[in-house]
Parts: sequence; structure tokens; C-alpha cells
Amino acid sequence: MGRLYLQQAPHVPLRPASPYIGTTILMMNNVLTQLIHVAELRHCTASEQILPEARHMLDQAQGLLLVEMRRNVFLNHPSP
Repeated sequence: MGRLYLQQAPHVPLRPASPYIGTTILMMNNVLTQLIHVAELRHCTASEQILPEARHMLDQAQGLLLVEMRRNVFLNHPSP
């Protein structure tokens, strides 16, 4: 049985097995949408012009994701 699983390993998609992937993708899309809006309002022509805002938004998104992750009792209390 073990060999059967090992033989299928090359066919497994390369993606992290995390329950937070969907939330992370949504947050990244939200940040990107907000940055596009900011860039349009400020008539930015270079990414450097909104880099501080991008860093701030990404920091906020990361903080929100960490809050969600800390709520996971399995991550906070590992089994012995």
C-alpha cells in the first residue's frame, strides 16, 4: 500500500496544504484592489509612489491573518 502512495507523489499538485490559503488569496486580492484604487486616485505612474501604502496594507492583512491563525486551537495547543 505504501508503494502505491509513493508512486502517485509526482502527480500531487504542488501547493501548500494550509487551511488559510483561501483567506490569504482573498486578502491579497483585496489589498491589490485597494492599491489600484489608490494609484488611480493619486495618478501614480511608478510603483515606488505607492510602496509605503502597499507595505502598510500588507502589514494590516498579515495582522488579520495572524489573528485568525491564533484562534486555531490545534496550532496553539500542539498535542504531546
